[in-house]
Amino acid sequence: MHRFTHPLMRHPRPAINPPPVDSPQGDDSGVCASSNPPMPGSFPENDDPPTPHQPSVLDVLVVKAMMTKALTLPLELVNRIIDFAEYWPHTSAQLDYGGTPHPVARGSSPLEDVFLLRTLPLGLIKQVNPDPRHYQTEEAKLLRLSSEHPVEQFHKWTGSPSHTVQHPCRKIVFTITSSDQGWGGMMADRGTYRHSFTWFEAGLERIDASGECGDYCPDHARQAMDPSSSDSTTRPDISPCAMRPIVPALVGEPEKRLRMEHPLAPLEEYMIQCNKTASRDGPHTHVVEWRADDNIDPDTPQAQELVNAGRGRATGTGEFVRNLKLGDVITVWAKARFVGWQNNLKFLKVDVYWAV
Repeated sequence: MHRFTHPLMRHPRPAINPPPVDSPQGDDSGVCASSNPPMPGSFPENDDPPTPHQPSVLDVLVVKAMMTKALTLPLELVNRIIDFAEYWPHTSAQLDYGGTPHPVARGSSPLEDVFLLRTLPLGLIKQVNPDPRHYQTEEAKLLRLSSEHPVEQFHKWTGSPSHTVQHPCRKIVFTITSSDQGWGGMMADRGTYRHSFTWFEAGLERIDASGECGDYCPDHARQAMDPSSSDSTTRPDISPCAMRPIVPALVGEPEKRLRMEHPLAPLEEYMIQCNKTASRDGPHTHVVEWRADDNIDPDTPQAQELVNAGRGRATGTGEFVRNLKLGDVITVWAKARFVGWQNNLKFLKVDVYWAV
């Protein structure tokens, strides 16, 4: 297990996010509403709470400099304070189908396992390709990783005066508004997460230093027409062709056609969220948080609570977040199994937070 250069300080927070509460009748917004009475410090129903400040990399560096120089605090203590305050920069990637849920995966069809979205490389805050939509949604080539960029290259790309730690990720927040087909399954399971055969999984990609496609690449053609676009030493110009799948894994022999391994059942360490089973009251919004300081053993009652909330049993260990390296890319896949099951997506967003 990777050890941080400065330990994380735990917040007094619930181990998991509670399952969403169904929206009141007549509310088709798809956003889960709470049935709990107002608590002290809460906001009236018609008033929006203040938006939390989202610091930039420069904001974080300035605050750290102020504490180390003006307050003469040791850097280790400063890093602990920053982590305790969750004062981290972040990037977002999202896919929005508007008002109508879009069928993205269907069971017992070629669309059982569908690539949806990839994030920016961890630690990079600027777009890495002239066509952001193409970068985010184009599936990676079925090629194995041959060579990785050195960490120094990512430091150049970040343009930060302070080097990012090798394993900087602190938190990933997945926001998913989705539903299944709204019928089928056992009556006792309807409206629960039991025996749901539509779900979403996280994946992992890394950037191959060669960037070779193995066939015609429109990005390479664009670089040939505009050589200045390929100055990869100071600013990244990363094509989806340079991405290499790590999760899901590639299986098969290179001389034959490689394929991605998609098991029949969900991968418990990567399953972000399943849909409610045969729910007819519209799409539901789930906000799922994976943290570097999560530490839930898959064989404990706390892990069963994750299952009851529609999450993977092994997603509370924190291993996925802790093991992410500088430059790693997170992907999201839609899944569906068996005839008649359909995964409908309305909105997907991935927020990635890291330490500098």
